[in-house]
Amino acid sequence: FQFRSTSIMPSRKHKANHARSSWTGEVSPADNMNSIPEDLEVHSTSSNVGHSLPNPDEVERPERSKRTWMLWVAICLFVVAATAIGVELGLQSGNENPRRIHNAGTARDSASDQKRRIRLQRYLVNNEVNTNEEFEDPDSPQSLALDFLALIDEQQLNAPSGDLRSRDGYRLLTRYIMTLFYYQMDGPNWNFDLLFLSDFDTCYWFSLFEPPVGQLGVICNENTNEITGFSFISDNISGELPKELAHLTTLSYIESIGNEVSGTIPDEFERLSNLRTMVFAWNSMSGTIPSWIGNLSRLEFLYLSSNLFTGAVPNQVEKLTNLKVLAFNDNLLNSGINPVWKLPKLEYLFLEDNQFTGQLPQNLGNVASQLINFDVSSNRMVGPLPSDLFELSSLEIVDLHGNAFTGMIPETAITEPSAIKFIALHKNELSEQIPPSLARLEALTHLDLSSNNLIGQIPDLGAMPDLKYLFLGNNNFQEGPIPNYIFTFRQLKELSLKRTQRTGNISPLFGSLDKLVVLDLDNNKLTGSLPTELGTMTDLQFALLNRNFLDSTLPLELSNLSDLRLALFNSNNITGDFSPICALPGLAVAVNDCEETTCDCCQLCCSDNEDCHQYTEIASHDPSWESSYQRTFFDFSTFQRFGVRDVNKQNN
Repeated sequence: FQFRSTSIMPSRKHKANHARSSWTGEVSPADNMNSIPEDLEVHSTSSNVGHSLPNPDEVERPERSKRTWMLWVAICLFVVAATAIGVELGLQSGNENPRRIHNAGTARDSASDQKRRIRLQRYLVNNEVNTNEEFEDPDSPQSLALDFLALIDEQQLNAPSGDLRSRDGYRLLTRYIMTLFYYQMDGPNWNFDLLFLSDFDTCYWFSLFEPPVGQLGVICNENTNEITGFSFISDNISGELPKELAHLTTLSYIESIGNEVSGTIPDEFERLSNLRTMVFAWNSMSGTIPSWIGNLSRLEFLYLSSNLFTGAVPNQVEKLTNLKVLAFNDNLLNSGINPVWKLPKLEYLFLEDNQFTGQLPQNLGNVASQLINFDVSSNRMVGPLPSDLFELSSLEIVDLHGNAFTGMIPETAITEPSAIKFIALHKNELSEQIPPSLARLEALTHLDLSSNNLIGQIPDLGAMPDLKYLFLGNNNFQEGPIPNYIFTFRQLKELSLKRTQRTGNISPLFGSLDKLVVLDLDNNKLTGSLPTELGTMTDLQFALLNRNFLDSTLPLELSNLSDLRLALFNSNNITGDFSPICALPGLAVAVNDCEETTCDCCQLCCSDNEDCHQYTEIASHDPSWESSYQRTFFDFSTFQRFGVRDVNKQNN
């Protein structure tokens, strides 16, 4: 069965969307199911969040240790108790802490216990885990951990005769370090204690949660009982990471998502040469990305998303030749990104929302041929786009919006079916015409070329049967009618042709686009009447038909648009009574001309040739991989956002 961890928390860049992150791995069913009682239901989970996120089968967690019947019963009792007091096992933020299922115990104070404490301290110092000075403060995490082992812990471990590599030495080391972790990371205030400081063996300091969360806490190899990983998701762990974790050189998987881990990545972590997965996402970590990270040659998955890291990507990153996923997004990083082009196995690259500069390589296939997801949006990148951008055989997501790229949109000469589903190039400085060869990308569901300097005619893009989102607004195209091929996009949910110099009538064929949620034809030269067929678009929520030359009576059929939330008809010659539209239950904003209509619900009425409101933005949303590139809000202005509560009921 699979363990999967998923967390929902707000982005540090204060995006309106909620970020979702997923890391998934498999456990050998043959080994583990033998230790699971038949009456305990264990759910298998699989990912359906889309190809914008790493494939679940590719991010492996280390194997867990075998669980005894007694432990499974304890876990079940914990789940039942937690559920009984209203704790949702989905780690939802805002819940009160669940009742602790154990206490740290009563401290013993016998002479033998005090002597054992002295011997344990001497052992840790002699083996260079800590210094005597670190134990001088009785309230230090080191002292508290030592007190627990010597004076409270029912296991009453003694100082071993062998070094840390011996069986007893390793057992003491792991228990001491995970106890130290508990105290240094504010364990008493965790949302879930995960059986830390319980009488169980350290490998049992974990809890199971309902899918898709899975196992959180300590992760052990079932054959050797070595600690090979730990995972904490939205558990309110806070503080700087203990440097002592570096002594657990068996670690291959470390994960903290949605916590308050602060400080820098300890330099001592360079010793964790077995690490394959390092995840510190949605925390409060700072400092620079250390150059020694390039020495962790086994790393395959590196996520440092949504922190406060500064500085440049160190050149030593290019030494991570096994890396498949690199996520440095939503930090304060700057300089160029050349080191990432030396990673031959890279499949997922997330660098958005930083301050990166420089140009992209002109032949992307020569340096990143295995890319599946390519996201460097909202940075300061310049120069032309790679000439082979749309010809990488595995590429599915291309998000380069919010930079200063110039030149033409690349042609594509592909003859095989393309895997590309998502292209976002808006808010750049791209020029020339849209290449007709884009129509060869038949798998596209999302195409956003808005807010560039594109010219010429809008080419025929009619070979995209699955297209759901088309944004071409705010460009300098030649005048012309709304292309008829648009009406073949029967899956279309959002269309923006704002300020694209469209002329002619609004076709009755719009009525065939019955999944359309956004229709943005603002600021064109459209004429004629409003077709009554618009009233059949019952999913329509946002109608922006303002700033045209429409000459029409308001069709009564528009009162059928029960989901309508924004209606902009101003700066036309539309007459009639708005009362039927005002009666729509979800209508939040309505704007029309003062002289032509009666509108009791209109927040604003405009005089001809007057810009009387600020609903002028193209709602080509700021997509993010954390939300699987799905829309999370609508923003047609800088001061108001519309949620997606109703949109989620639409077909995705």
